[in-house]
Amino acid sequence: MLELNKGLENRIEQAEKRIVDSIKEAHSKDVVGEQLQDKIKQMEKTVKAIKDQQMKLDSAVAEQKEAAKEVPKFTEQLKNSTKEIKRMVDSQGKAGRECNLIIHNIPESDSSEPEVRKKHDLKAFEDIVAGLLGDDVKVEVSQVYRLGKKAEAEVGTRTENAAKKRLMLLKLREKEHVNELIRKRTLLRDVGFPNVYLTRDLSPEEREQEKALREELEKKGRTTHVIFRGRVVPRR
Repeated sequence: MLELNKGLENRIEQAEKRIVDSIKEAHSKDVVGEQLQDKIKQMEKTVKAIKDQQMKLDSAVAEQKEAAKEVPKFTEQLKNSTKEIKRMVDSQGKAGRECNLIIHNIPESDSSEPEVRKKHDLKAFEDIVAGLLGDDVKVEVSQVYRLGKKAEAEVGTRTENAAKKRLMLLKLREKEHVNELIRKRTLLRDVGFPNVYLTRDLSPEEREQEKALREELEKKGRTTHVIFRGRVVPRR
């Protein structure tokens, strides 16, 4: 708009210059006065129209400047609203994941039958429950599945990707069971699961934090350190 305003000013200056030049030309050539008056009136109308446009533009520029003063306030309001919406979504998503449990490093069944693979995973989970909570504790599972796409295995061998163990996600009936298993997960090594560990079903941000903790734990050593309350601490 400022560039347009400047362009209008230039056009006005040029129009006024043409009027002056026309008057000088008429005097030098002794043009009939009536013709000169008509020409000047036409040019004056043009100048007036351009000035009217410039006034409207000036008013618009002023309004834009006032509106620009409000932009930071609206931007801050938008930022706060975005944060609030994200917090609410994360809160609802977290509530829906409270009964979920993720198990890492459980080998997968080679069977092509989904039911057979499911029974294999449930049996592995039952063994973990028995080791951490005791044989008499029954934990109900409503869903169990592996996260990610199943890798294809070659005949008689396993490809590098197929050898990777996908995460196992279980949805339990009671979140208290999830809390109890998480609370006792540091005992996994002692009950015959040295390479297995349990985590909650976390948000992307929480997963990144957990990943950083696991990397720190690997550096410091699983035999001497554990993850406790969001920190890597020495074993007691």
